[in-house]
This record gives sequence, C-alpha cells and structure tokens, in this order.
Amino acid sequence: MMLASEHFEKLLSSETREGRTLKSTGHVTIPMTVDPDTLIILLQIIHGKTREVPRQVSLDLLRKLAIMVNDFGMLASVEFFADTWIDHSKREGLPASYTEDVLSWLFVSFVFGRPEEFKDMANISQRECDEKFVDNAQEIHLPGGIVDAIKQGRQTAINTVISVIHKLITKYMDGTTHCEVGMDDNMRFACDAMLLGSLMKGSHKIGIWPKPEAPFNGQKYNELAKAIRGIKMLDVCGKSAGRKWSSYGGFEGNAHELENFIDNELKAVEENLGSLDLESFSSENATTRDIKKYTLIATTRGVGKQTGIATTRGFKEYAYIVSTRDSQKHSHVTTARGSETHLCIAATRKPKTRTSILAAGDPKKLARIVTTRVSDTCTCIPTTRKSKTGTGIVTTRSSKKYPQKVSEVYMHPRNKKFQEARTHHHNQSLQGIHMYHRK
Repeated sequence: MMLASEHFEKLLSSETREGRTLKSTGHVTIPMTVDPDTLIILLQIIHGKTREVPRQVSLDLLRKLAIMVNDFGMLASVEFFADTWIDHSKREGLPASYTEDVLSWLFVSFVFGRPEEFKDMANISQRECDEKFVDNAQEIHLPGGIVDAIKQGRQTAINTVISVIHKLITKYMDGTTHCEVGMDDNMRFACDAMLLGSLMKGSHKIGIWPKPEAPFNGQKYNELAKAIRGIKMLDVCGKSAGRKWSSYGGFEGNAHELENFIDNELKAVEENLGSLDLESFSSENATTRDIKKYTLIATTRGVGKQTGIATTRGFKEYAYIVSTRDSQKHSHVTTARGSETHLCIAATRKPKTRTSILAAGDPKKLARIVTTRVSDTCTCIPTTRKSKTGTGIVTTRSSKKYPQKVSEVYMHPRNKKFQEARTHHHNQSLQGIHMYHRK
C-alpha cells in the first residue's frame, strides 16, 4: 500500500505513530470508512490481480473509485484501468444537459485527468445549473475551487446579460433622441419610447426588471438567455418604413440594431462560459491530513510523473513547506521552511542538475543565506551569511566544475578577526590574489 498510495506512504512513514507501530510490530491496524467493493477493486489492481479487475463499471462505481483514488493518492497505480472504464462509459454517451450525472462526470474527469470531458461538463454546469449547484456538488466531493469557479461563472454570466438589457433601458431613458430614421421629432421620440417600453415590459415579464440580485435564485443562464433573445422589440419608424410583422413579434428588421446588439453580447458571454479547462484546477487535486507529524498536506499531481506539487506541512521539524515541481525530474522547486533549524528557506531549481538556487535561511548559526547558482554544476554563487563566525560573506565563483576550479572570488567577512577583506582569484591556479584586512 505504501508503494501504491501517497496517503499510506506518508501515514506509515517512520515519523508517524502508525509507522512506528508498523516498524516495531510488523503490522498495524488503520480504521477506515470506505466502500468495501470499491476498495477490493483497488487492492486487486495494486496486487497485480488484473484478471479480476472489471473492465466495465457503472458511473456510480466510477465516481466512488475516483473519490478513493483522490483521497489515497493512487492515480499512478490505477490510471490505465481508469482510461478503460471512462472510454467504455463514454460509449453510452455523455450527458447533453444538466443532471446529476454531469456532476459525477465532472469529478471523474477531474480526478483522472480527462480535459475534454471536464471542459464539456463544466460548460453544461455553468449554462444550466441554478443556485442549488453548490449543495449538489459538495455531495459529489467536487473540490471547492471548481465549485466556486462554476458558481461564479454562472452568476457572472447571468449578471452580465441582465446588465446588457438594463444599460439599454438606461440609454433610452436619458432623454436623448436615439432614433434617426423618423420623419420628424415627434416620430423619433415615439420610436424611442416604444423601444423603451418594449425593453421594460419584456424585462419585467421574464423577471429581470427591477434588476434581481445574486445568487439569482431560480435562474438558469440558458433559460434566461433564451428569454432575453425573445423580448419583443417594437419601434415606430420600422412600421412607417413598411416592414412586415414577423412571427417572432415586432416588425421584420432589427429595431435599430438592438436585436443584433443583444445577440452579440450574449454570444460573447457564452463563449466565455466554455473557457473552463482542467489545467486551471490542477492545484485542486489536493488531500488534507491531520496527524502528529503532518498537520496539513496539500498535494497536486498533473500528468505522467509529477507535473505539479504543492505541499504544506506543520510540525516541529518543518513548520512550513511549499514546493512546486514541473517536469520529469524537478525542473522547478520553490521551498519555504520554518523550524528550529531553518526559519526560512526559499529555493528555486531549474535543469537536470540545478541551474539556479535562491535560499534564505535564518537559524541559530546562519541568520541569513542567499545563494544563486547558474550552470551545469555551479558557475556563480553569491552568498551572504550572518553568524558568530562571519557576519557578512559574499562569494562569487565561475568555473565549469565547482569547487575544484575557481576563477573569481569576492569575500567580505565582518567579525572580530576581519572587519573587511577582499580576495580575487583568477584562473585555475589562482594567479592573482588581493586581500585587505582591517583589525
């Protein structure tokens, strides 16, 4: 289990109570509240009994598997079977409208890294859900970040399309004459008044006048957008120009281009509703633990290897750690630690080895350390230290293989022995040296 599950790897490490029990007695009992049938499938996978693993599962069982995989950190162990389960379930067709199945698919596609399915289900959710989405999503175990994004996307879309109509109403209420087609001022005034009345009456009929407030209870974006597009736009100048009455209400034409304007505004909103993608929520694939050694751990996994990791730990050894890794190895790492030995460390690493490192430490011996390294091994290092032995040191080194060859070194220690010192080394054998001491 420790090899297949990140959760059990941490839980059964030598620093935990369970881990110490396992090490001393050879076995440990861990109480869990899980679905036994789901757990059996996962155990069959990690123990190599692949012939007993079902190739087809129901959507409900697939969701339960996703929950357990997410909680236990077992994606790498079951990813192959997950793709098989998902592809088979897709043959029956993904939901085309908002139902509980949409939420299940949203969670499954999130856990197992299926960006296409995730985007489709997120789009449907934003367009067709109502204010009850949050409660329903929590029952499905959707991460808070995804729930908030869909909730906010729905509310923003509804508020935007309502504002489109209200801005038009405000425009036609300002006393300015907008119609330029009428034959005289009276006709132009009457035309504006008719359009204003159409907008206000139509808005009141569909429940957006006066303007409602978020969370817009009872409103669904797709239904509201359809109702807004169906508002009858009547004008006077269109009738005088001989336009025919259309089956949609009003005269054929565009009512001073308002119909086109509204439609284009709604299309822009709908295009934005389809912009949620899986990559935006990679950091949401997180687990939280509460044990003696690790008071808080949030871990993120992306694809194949470890494309994204964010970890926070709180305990005696490391009071705070944040790490980010991106690549097959570790092309980027940022770490902050707070403890008795290292009050603060920030590190950045970028290559197969380490092309750049920035560290700040504040312990008993080293009050502050800043280190930067660039090259295959370490061609440049500026370092500042504050301690009993040296209150200030700055060192720069440039060479292919550090520390055997040093082409340049600058040092500035301040302590009882040296108030100021400068040293310059050039070439492999240190041909030039200059040092200045003040006692």
